[in-house]
Amino acid sequence: MSFVRPGMASIIAFVALLLQPTADAAASNARLGVRAGYSEMDGTLYDLDLEKGDVALFGFHVIFPFLADRLAFQIAGEGSSSELELTRDGLDDASRGKVDWQDLALYTSLRAELLPPGLLGFYVGGGVGVHLTELDEDQLVQALQDAHDDIQNELDGSSSDLEWHGLAGVGLGLGSTFEVFGEGRYRRVEGDLDRDGFAGYVGLNIRLP
Repeated sequence: MSFVRPGMASIIAFVALLLQPTADAAASNARLGVRAGYSEMDGTLYDLDLEKGDVALFGFHVIFPFLADRLAFQIAGEGSSSELELTRDGLDDASRGKVDWQDLALYTSLRAELLPPGLLGFYVGGGVGVHLTELDEDQLVQALQDAHDDIQNELDGSSSDLEWHGLAGVGLGLGSTFEVFGEGRYRRVEGDLDRDGFAGYVGLNIRLP
């Protein structure tokens, strides 16, 4: 499975621009981390419904604290894939179709700590991002035909969509180097493949020297 598709270069350039103003901060209290969890899929593809379900996600992030560690700027990337079912109200089972789904998300967040720096921390935040979504085009055409939709000329097997989100989490320090955390995020993705829902995940941060 690969997320390297046309349009990836523009997303990489987007991340490079975001990293530029934080380059000097990387040498002071920056943290690298990984996360794994699940996200909800609930939305529409044209006028077809995406059946709600949990999709596994895996990702990484870089956190740049500032203002005495009370605020932090985060850049994160996540990947997920699944088989989604397309349905439409009022149609029988023959009008259902399954589509292989792949999604790569890159986003930024601003986080605020609710407690003074210490062993246990609570934080909230929000931000924006971009999604590069791939659907199996042959399966998608068949699913749309099965649902009696005549929009094949509008079909594009990939799309880049903007996201906005809010998040909250808790972190627990393990010595001076490691931190485990749990985080929840509500996100709304706009575009032809619009969707919203919650993502929940746990992860590990490593504090850079």
